[in-house]
Amino acid sequence: MPIDKPVLGYFDIRGQAQCIRYLLSHLTCDYEDKYYTPEDMGLCLPALPYFVDKTGETISNTIPILKYIAEKYYPDLLGNSAEDKALVEKVAMEAE
Repeated sequence: MPIDKPVLGYFDIRGQAQCIRYLLSHLTCDYEDKYYTPEDMGLCLPALPYFVDKTGETISNTIPILKYIAEKYYPDLLGNSAEDKALVEKVAMEAE
Protein backbone atom coordinates (compact mmCIF):
# COMPACT_ATOMS: atom_id res chain seq x y z
CA MET A 1 0.00 0.00 0.00
CA PRO A 2 1.56 3.34 -1.06
CA ILE A 3 2.42 5.89 1.62
CA ASP A 4 3.20 9.63 1.49
CA LYS A 5 6.91 9.30 2.22
CA PRO A 6 9.38 6.57 3.18
CA VAL A 7 9.66 5.53 6.83
CA LEU A 8 12.87 4.55 8.64
CA GLY A 9 12.28 2.77 11.93
CA TYR A 10 14.90 2.25 14.63
CA PHE A 11 15.58 2.77 18.32
CA ASP A 12 15.89 6.31 19.62
CA ILE A 13 19.70 6.21 19.20
CA ARG A 14 22.11 6.67 16.31
CA GLY A 15 23.26 3.05 16.06
CA GLN A 16 22.94 1.07 12.86
CA ALA A 17 20.36 3.39 11.31
CA GLN A 18 22.61 6.45 11.34
CA CYS A 19 24.40 5.59 8.09
CA ILE A 20 20.96 5.16 6.46
CA ARG A 21 19.95 8.60 7.72
CA TYR A 22 23.19 10.03 6.27
CA LEU A 23 22.47 8.46 2.89
CA LEU A 24 18.86 9.70 2.81
CA SER A 25 20.04 13.18 3.79
CA HIS A 26 22.77 13.14 1.13
CA LEU A 27 20.18 12.18 -1.49
CA THR A 28 17.79 14.85 -0.10
CA CYS A 29 15.04 12.24 0.36
CA ASP A 30 12.13 13.36 2.50
CA TYR A 31 11.36 10.56 4.97
CA GLU A 32 9.80 9.92 8.36
CA ASP A 33 12.16 8.85 11.13
CA LYS A 34 10.17 6.55 13.44
CA TYR A 35 11.82 6.01 16.82
CA TYR A 36 11.23 3.16 19.26
CA THR A 37 12.03 3.07 22.98
CA PRO A 38 12.76 0.05 25.19
CA GLU A 39 9.16 0.23 26.41
CA ASP A 40 8.02 -0.41 22.83
CA MET A 41 9.83 -3.74 22.81
CA GLY A 42 6.73 -5.38 24.24
CA LEU A 43 5.18 -4.76 20.83
CA CYS A 44 5.64 -7.11 17.92
CA LEU A 45 8.30 -5.13 16.04
CA PRO A 46 9.98 -6.08 12.78
CA ALA A 47 13.75 -6.41 12.64
CA LEU A 48 15.33 -3.02 13.27
CA PRO A 49 16.27 -0.97 11.43
CA TYR A 50 13.55 -1.22 8.83
CA PHE A 51 12.68 0.94 5.82
CA VAL A 52 9.27 1.22 4.19
CA ASP A 53 9.40 2.82 0.74
CA LYS A 54 6.59 4.97 -0.66
CA THR A 55 5.41 1.94 -2.66
CA GLY A 56 4.95 -0.02 0.57
CA GLU A 57 8.06 -2.19 -0.03
CA THR A 58 9.56 -3.10 3.37
CA ILE A 59 13.25 -3.92 3.86
CA SER A 60 15.03 -4.66 7.13
CA ASN A 61 18.67 -4.68 8.21
CA THR A 62 21.22 -1.97 7.50
CA ILE A 63 23.11 -3.20 4.42
CA PRO A 64 20.06 -4.30 2.39
CA ILE A 65 18.41 -0.95 3.18
CA LEU A 66 21.48 1.03 2.07
CA LYS A 67 21.72 -0.96 -1.17
CA TYR A 68 18.00 -0.62 -1.89
CA ILE A 69 18.05 3.16 -1.39
CA ALA A 70 21.17 3.57 -3.53
CA GLU A 71 19.77 1.37 -6.31
CA LYS A 72 16.43 3.15 -6.30
CA TYR A 73 17.49 6.78 -5.92
CA TYR A 74 21.07 6.98 -7.23
CA PRO A 75 22.41 3.74 -8.79
CA ASP A 76 25.82 5.27 -9.59
CA LEU A 77 26.57 5.09 -5.85
CA LEU A 78 26.89 1.32 -6.23
CA GLY A 79 29.77 1.64 -8.70
CA ASN A 80 30.11 1.33 -12.46
CA SER A 81 33.16 -0.94 -12.65
CA ALA A 82 34.20 -4.14 -10.91
CA GLU A 83 36.72 -2.16 -8.86
CA ASP A 84 34.14 0.42 -7.79
CA LYS A 85 31.61 -2.29 -6.88
CA ALA A 86 34.24 -4.08 -4.79
CA LEU A 87 35.02 -0.84 -2.97
CA VAL A 88 31.30 -0.27 -2.31
CA GLU A 89 31.05 -3.78 -0.83
CA LYS A 90 34.08 -3.13 1.35
CA VAL A 91 32.60 0.12 2.68
CA ALA A 92 29.22 -1.59 3.19
CA MET A 93 30.82 -4.20 5.42
CA GLU A 94 32.22 -1.40 7.57
CA ALA A 95 28.71 0.04 8.00
CA GLU A 96 27.49 -3.12 9.74
